[in-house]
Amino acid sequence: NIAEYLFEKNHFEEALDIFRIMLNDDPDNTELLEKTGYSLQKTGEFNRAIEYYKKIELSGPVRVWVWKNMGLCYRKLNKFNEALHCYREASRLSPDEPGIESMIGYCHLKLGDYKTALDQYFKLEYLNPGNQNILRPIAWCYFVTGDLEKSDKYFRKVFQKGADYYDYINFGHLHWALGRRKEATDYYIRSIQDEKFTMDEFLKIMEDDKKFLIQNGVNKNDIPLLLDYLHYKMGK
Repeated sequence: NIAEYLFEKNHFEEALDIFRIMLNDDPDNTELLEKTGYSLQKTGEFNRAIEYYKKIELSGPVRVWVWKNMGLCYRKLNKFNEALHCYREASRLSPDEPGIESMIGYCHLKLGDYKTALDQYFKLEYLNPGNQNILRPIAWCYFVTGDLEKSDKYFRKVFQKGADYYDYINFGHLHWALGRRKEATDYYIRSIQDEKFTMDEFLKIMEDDKKFLIQNGVNKNDIPLLLDYLHYKMGK
């Protein structure tokens, strides 16, 4: 009862101590394994959380909840192949659940399998037409695969519903690839002006995305020049 109380009140570290004692006497108890894994997950110990979730596979059927949480842990560790396996298992048990299908698409995107990611997101768009969280990755997948016209179409749908600073950056990328440098610069400035966003975060994203800009025809020598201009313009 004490462990349950601590667990329900989100005191996960304290609950963990008791769950471990209980598991010594009942090591195959699925509920204890789930709650121990989840407590470790909530305290940021993702590798150890996965160890407990995997023990459930040895003791009996695995619930969708476990597969989803194990997938999240693998995502936090940037192990997207393993995360994809978990979400596929979750999808097998709960077909067409939007959250699970979205994570399958996300894993394919992070693995660089953009065609499969697109197919997955189109499936989701059919199930949830107009959803912002689906329109964004579709627009991005089209951009990184060089289909700029379709990317433009989907980014404009995103902006119809309200954009955030990431959208401004991505739409800036698209404009730059289309040769619209002034428009690209304007969108980059709008992203940096967001009070929730910093110049350091912007620069990291630009470094990560540089290869996609170059793939889409942006001169690599122009990238540091534009960044210098943005530093000057923003006074940062």
